[in-house]
Amino acid sequence: MKFGFHHIAVQTRDLAQAVRFYRDALGFTLLKEETSPKGRKIVWFDAGCARIELYSGKPEQPLNEQWDKDGVGPLSIGFIVEDLQRAIERVKTFGVRIIREP
Repeated sequence: MKFGFHHIAVQTRDLAQAVRFYRDALGFTLLKEETSPKGRKIVWFDAGCARIELYSGKPEQPLNEQWDKDGVGPLSIGFIVEDLQRAIERVKTFGVRIIREP
């Protein structure tokens, strides 16, 4: 049996800001928006070889203001780019803070 990568889920405190980043800075195609039975807002993107699922906290679940290495969510996501320095400069124009430079 062969397994392939389908998607990565990213919980975000500011869903609208995250949507702008994945759509405008990275150029991913928005596939659909939905609401889970528990009230989470979910946005799906086509990232080329896989999908990105962005989701909010539950309505009564405030999320941390600051990044927390021990918090819920992935510690890193890897992307393939043609020019790494140009890609870094592009995402910085969207206000992204690079935690650790390559």
